[in-house]
Amino acid sequence: MLAGILIVLVGLSLSAQSTTQSFSDSFHNTTLDRTHWVIGKINAQGDATPTQDGLQLTLTPRNLSTYFALDVWLNCRIRGDFDAQVSYRLVDWPNQSGIRLGLGVHPNPLPLGRTSLLGLAGTNAVGLRTAISERISLKPQAVTIYPNGGEFYAAELNGRQGQLYITPNRSGKLRITRIQNDFTAWYWDQGGNMWLPAGRWSVTSQVKDDEWIALQLWGRNDSPNITVKVENFSVSAQTLSCP
Repeated sequence: MLAGILIVLVGLSLSAQSTTQSFSDSFHNTTLDRTHWVIGKINAQGDATPTQDGLQLTLTPRNLSTYFALDVWLNCRIRGDFDAQVSYRLVDWPNQSGIRLGLGVHPNPLPLGRTSLLGLAGTNAVGLRTAISERISLKPQAVTIYPNGGEFYAAELNGRQGQLYITPNRSGKLRITRIQNDFTAWYWDQGGNMWLPAGRWSVTSQVKDDEWIALQLWGRNDSPNITVKVENFSVSAQTLSCP
């Protein structure tokens, strides 16, 4: 498994800093690095299973009337500017399923040693609660502009979804960055062979310097069989505090 901390020269996304600390994991292994990754679940039936060709995330059918999620948290505290990305493949992903796959950051939602997701709910929070780059499958009537549902890239800040970008691709890459108080969610445009922004926000009120990053598979109300594989995760940040 390719996993570790190293000091590297800064890339374009973190141009304000002279050096960054980086962590990467290819997920090409039959064991999961439990020092750096923590699995969390909310109302979810499924698991994160390591394989030779990627970390397999699964959800099994379940009828619910609430939110459910499978999360894989990086056990590293991120401080300051950062750039994180991951590749994905949709293995079993029915159209119009209502499921979302995301790469997101959250301020201190997962106390170390816990395996349940905390800190993301509530309407009284200010500043940043969550910023996520997403690959989503919308059910019919989920949004007015696309009444038939469909497959999209999107960005989410504090539970508010931004513009939708139609995609037919069943594989791709997600990315989330921070430069000072500006957070940007990106998706990889395979046709143009470049990163495109799905959403950008300037968060100026009570932005915490400490953040945690997670790979997330989630939905609401019900779930069909879902299988996704993620690989080639990397994050560069001004400071990473890892085990």
